[in-house]
Amino acid sequence: MTKVAKEEEMICPKCQKVYMAGQAPANASCESCGITLEPLEGFYDRHPELKDAPEQFTKPEND
Repeated sequence: MTKVAKEEEMICPKCQKVYMAGQAPANASCESCGITLEPLEGFYDRHPELKDAPEQFTKPEND
């Protein structure tokens, strides 16, 4: 079982994937990007340029 990094909501500053409290990886890095996660609280105050950025979704894989 993987240890939890923090007991607060975290977000990846690159892909903006949100990890709910207790779900972030033990190394506090995004599973997809490898970027260090940041606390979700106040994220868009710290990164106002991302607030109105269009969301980017991963294209579905073709079977």
